[in-house]
Amino acid sequence: MSRLLYLFLSAHLLIAKPAVAADPPAALTVKVESVQVSAHVWYVRGHQGVASAANQAFNSNAGFVVTPQGVIVIDALVWAHREARDYLESGEGAARLAQRQRDLAPWVGADMRLVSPDRWLEGDSSFVFGGLHFDLVHMGPAHAPDDLVVVVREDGTLFSGDILFSGRIPFVGNADSRHWLATMDRLLALKPKVMVPGHGAASRNPEKDLVFTRDYLHYLREKMGKAAEEMQPFDEAYARTDWTRYANAPAFEAANRINAYGTYLLMERELLERK
Repeated sequence: MSRLLYLFLSAHLLIAKPAVAADPPAALTVKVESVQVSAHVWYVRGHQGVASAANQAFNSNAGFVVTPQGVIVIDALVWAHREARDYLESGEGAARLAQRQRDLAPWVGADMRLVSPDRWLEGDSSFVFGGLHFDLVHMGPAHAPDDLVVVVREDGTLFSGDILFSGRIPFVGNADSRHWLATMDRLLALKPKVMVPGHGAASRNPEKDLVFTRDYLHYLREKMGKAAEEMQPFDEAYARTDWTRYANAPAFEAANRINAYGTYLLMERELLERK
């Protein structure tokens, strides 16, 4: 008997994907195409930029692993790290879903609801399915406290979730960018042959393709850290910063100012910790 098993990678994906509807959602008219990246692994690449009516809320990647026993879909929720529990139980997840339903209807329908996980992870975990070995590695806090990556050992393929954004501005918000940068080194230490990010194209050269996200985080920390140290107001600091290198990247307008402000507050906290 074939089986279908769903995994999720982070609370960010939890927001958009595990919600289920009584009626089928509106049919997508944007291009949806699966691409094979290794012997058993395919992924579907979301459109660049933030979720919108223009891309019909289809802006993040999903993947699936085909085995003799069944198919594993890496996106929706069955396993979850325990730190995602606070997100669900605090009401933040429900509030985020409500916002998505307002802004992204009919692609996120009014009858969709959040689904709790079948199992909470306390740390790393591994399992065998269809003769393939899967490793679930807790990498948070990086983009989110509960970041997980999924490794398909036999294929050398790693699903990084939103730790890596390929070809677009990442959403940083109030993430701990210091830990995020350290997490990238941990990802590279796993030596994947293929890395499928949360957004953007799959990478066969992860070290090279991590550069954009890594450099962007370093730049935020450098500029906002200097402003915090000099006690420069955020609006003034943001206006004086040269964003030319990133201004034409997808999601810049939607995410950059939010990222800069979150980093400014983070650097203030780090400054106080050093005193």
